[in-house]
Amino acid sequence: MALRLAGEEIAIQEKIETIIYAPGLQDSGDLEPATKTVTETTKPATPDYTTSLTVPAPSDSRLTVKQLALRGNIHIDSFGGAPQATKVYCTVECNGVEKVLAVQLTSAGVDNLFSQDITADFNLGTANQLKVYLWVDQGDAVISICQLWLAVGTNETVNLDWLVGLAHTGMLTLMWRFPRLGTGTSTMLFTEGDWAGGGCKYCQGTPSSYANDDQIWLVLAAGDVRLKARGS
Repeated sequence: MALRLAGEEIAIQEKIETIIYAPGLQDSGDLEPATKTVTETTKPATPDYTTSLTVPAPSDSRLTVKQLALRGNIHIDSFGGAPQATKVYCTVECNGVEKVLAVQLTSAGVDNLFSQDITADFNLGTANQLKVYLWVDQGDAVISICQLWLAVGTNETVNLDWLVGLAHTGMLTLMWRFPRLGTGTSTMLFTEGDWAGGGCKYCQGTPSSYANDDQIWLVLAAGDVRLKARGS
């Protein structure tokens, strides 16, 4: 049904659209086929591991992605040498720019997990070149797993920073699915524009584990809407 206002020659026609953006989680898998002994005591000139991960770009130009989140795992089997190593340093480059800077991994016999928000120098719809550099403080270390994950998301635990923005005028119904990788509590909300006040302006949810679907619906007036997130 068309709506014609007084003085208008052309009627305003209602238009209903569905915009879906499901970038998913990009997983390198284990980049180490066997084991690797790290002996360098400074950042090596060439990376120990390389991979390419592609995060899909939104199909609608009204959607804007502000940042990605990178998560990594280095499994240290053992420390050795004389004197014996006590830590592995890890730097990860994204498209030639250092993003994870010499994080210290100190636990042998277990996974050593780390994460970092990437707010610049990332690609959507084309491959992100990721390079992992490893070195030790002394001695040597045996590595059996190197794995990276990349997604639209955040590792923030204090501030709710926005991840995805939608430029829209008119009525709007929003739904999100926000899986969590790892442990902790995740929180998401929608805000209008750059609103940064305390509490939640429109709607807030605390999604559960990665395997579950968590959905919250809301209807609001016109505006620039942004999805924010943080975790514990």
